[in-house]
Parts: sequence; structure tokens; C-alpha cells
Amino acid sequence: MNSTALKLFQAGSAEELIGRPLIDRIHPDYHDAARERSRVLSEEEQPVPAMEQIYLRMDGSIVPVEVSAVQFKYQGENGALVFARDITTRKEAEAAQRDSEEMHRRIVEALSDAILLRSEGIVIYASPAASNRFRLNPPRDLIEKQN
Repeated sequence: MNSTALKLFQAGSAEELIGRPLIDRIHPDYHDAARERSRVLSEEEQPVPAMEQIYLRMDGSIVPVEVSAVQFKYQGENGALVFARDITTRKEAEAAQRDSEEMHRRIVEALSDAILLRSEGIVIYASPAASNRFRLNPPRDLIEKQN
């Protein structure tokens, strides 16, 4: 266990984690997926690709992570080298982007001006005001009218 793992779990020392099952640090919603990935590692001897999961810190708080793993032998025993990356910042940025897109959508839909978006000569969006003004059910009617 490296120092980054200690920070991820907010553990005071490696001894708090070493010797304990990793499943204890995985959110219960991800236990089935973690068990299946463990089976793939041990029985099929295949690496498991990156997957988003939720881990539990020592205080029980959650942390979103991206986890991948490969099988390896340690002192003659099967083991797994698990790579967990804290993706909190990415998840926060994604949420902020969704919120921003929703705010812009609401603004556009509230405008009384007709707004049409075109890509390569095809209407791909019509605001509610445009739909009302042209009496269309976008985008299908708008696309059909262009042809």
C-alpha cells in the first residue's frame, strides 16, 4: 500500500488497512461487481479494465474511484495489484457541466425568440418558440421541410 492509498482511504497508517478484506472498503452497491472482477482475476487470470466504483474511507464517507487490477503472484500465492484513482474532481466537473447545460437549456426554452440550431444544413434543435411560431414538431418536421 502506498501513501496515495492511505490518503484515498484517509487512513492514519497502513496497519489500519493491511490484512483486512478490500471488500470492506468498497461501497455495498459495488460488492457484486467487485466479486465478479475478483473471480475474473483469480480464475480466468485476466486483468480487469478500469471501472468506476465507490470506495469507503475509514470514517465511512464515500469517494468515487476508477479501479483496475491485474493478477500477480506474491510469495507464491495469487494476488491482485489494484489501481484505484480518486475521481472526485472529475465527477464534480461533470456535475457542474450538467448543471450548466441544464441552466442554458432552461434559458433557451424560456426565450420568446425562435432559436434554430443547424449542423451541415440540417436543423438539429428548435426551441419551443420556434416550434410554436412555425407550428412544427421538431426536429423531424423541420428536417422534412428542408428536403
